[in-house]
Amino acid sequence: MSNLKKFTIEKNRFLSQDIQGYYRYEHYGYHDNRTPKYINTLKNDFNNTNQWELRKAAQELHNGLIDEIIEIGENIEYPAVICIVPRSKVMADFDDNQLQFFYTIKKAINHFADESDGTNYIIRYKNTRTTHLNKSGYGGDGALPYPGIAQDTCHFSPEIKGKNILLIDDLYTKTVNIIEDMAQALLNNGAKSVTVFAIGYNMPKSNNHT
Repeated sequence: MSNLKKFTIEKNRFLSQDIQGYYRYEHYGYHDNRTPKYINTLKNDFNNTNQWELRKAAQELHNGLIDEIIEIGENIEYPAVICIVPRSKVMADFDDNQLQFFYTIKKAINHFADESDGTNYIIRYKNTRTTHLNKSGYGGDGALPYPGIAQDTCHFSPEIKGKNILLIDDLYTKTVNIIEDMAQALLNNGAKSVTVFAIGYNMPKSNNHT
């Protein structure tokens, strides 16, 4: 049994219904000693992380990942497909060294049957603002989250229709609504259900102290 924790993603102006979420660890901010560093390392926002650090971080992410997906999958009806929330910019804007989160999740998905792989079901074709870098002035081009931004900036495969989707992302932040909006877009495109697996859960600022 893993250390997965369950939480409810509550309906709001981005999301029409409550959905079930899971996360691996509590994220208190990069400089907090309680926070594992591998997710921030894999983001590699400025493409300046060396190969050794990236490989180490990818291994930390991969450890236990297959078992976690199996555990969550036991609560999802067949047919179930695994999708990944795309990064804020189109994939061509990133170097391979900045896509190691995606590749590590895909490596784990390859453990399962081919029909479980929905990594090509959501493809970003228009940039959005990088929310965690926006305050520092490095958010880049594109809009900040608004209801419907996923539908406006991503292509969704018709294969989504009738499927139960396990949607994976690196971090869940309650106030940002990126995951809520992406989940709603999947439902709008005919998904039978959406379950979320965020590796880290961003804790409220009041808990962010060392």
